Amino acid sequence: MEKRLYKGLKIGSKSQVTGYVIKSKWTPRTFICPEDNLLNIEGQEDKGIVRLNFLAYEIEPDSLCRCTGKRDRKGSLIYENDICLITRSCICVVVKIIWKNNCYWGYDVLYGTMIKLEDLEKNGYEIEICK
Repeated sequence: MEKRLYKGLKIGSKSQVTGYVIKSKWTPRTFICPEDNLLNIEGQEDKGIVRLNFLAYEIEPDSLCRCTGKRDRKGSLIYENDICLITRSCICVVVKIIWKNNCYWGYDVLYGTMIKLEDLEKNGYEIEICK
């Protein structure tokens, strides 16, 4: 299990879940364990017996989006494939967050241009998740 936040759509209900990814070695199934319910440890540690209980939801593999570690101006975490509004003074651009060349980019679909997500913050742009 990787210690990075992801989000994805639950199979069946199509509702979104955020947490840590668990990929099965034996099947192509992908699960997300919500971050607030990672592990519930019960047992008798003094006897070497520990049972781990956790809740995980199977998700649509194509809906899996990795967290960038950055927050928008409202404090929400930004994930891959989020559609964001980038603003500064007289500039207003809608971008899609993508992972390319080992970093996150804001991709302007209209003009086909990209800007590094970390450069947006350095240059005083505000980022707000639209969708």
